[in-house]
Amino acid sequence: MRLDRFWFRILCVLTVGVIAAASSAPALAQSNMDPETVLVTYHVKADQEQSLLKVLNQQWSALQRLDLVQKGQPHLLLRGTEEGKPVVFEVFTWITADTPDHAPAEIQALWKQMQNSVESRGGHPGIDIRTVTEVE
Repeated sequence: MRLDRFWFRILCVLTVGVIAAASSAPALAQSNMDPETVLVTYHVKADQEQSLLKVLNQQWSALQRLDLVQKGQPHLLLRGTEEGKPVVFEVFTWITADTPDHAPAEIQALWKQMQNSVESRGGHPGIDIRTVTEVE
């Protein structure tokens, strides 16, 4: 049941991060100009975890430098296993919900690199992105 403990820890950490991120935004309907908190799951190929983590760190630095993410909001990068294979979770808040749709070429190039390190798994794409909000 090691996986169950892992998921419980992930849920606890994510809950704290999402609450902190969501508490700074009004509880109104999401518009494209409002911040957007995302939970990204990376289904990592067996031999690509270090490569992916390197690119994720490059991406985070670029996102901050380009002011594409909410300042002062949590950025969580977590690792675990799923079906015996590596999985990485990332939580952060875009400056607006529209931001990823208009990402600069530098960020898009990093996203292409990430695709080389992931695989579809369990009916989910290699990179699975979900918008998340605070549970009240």
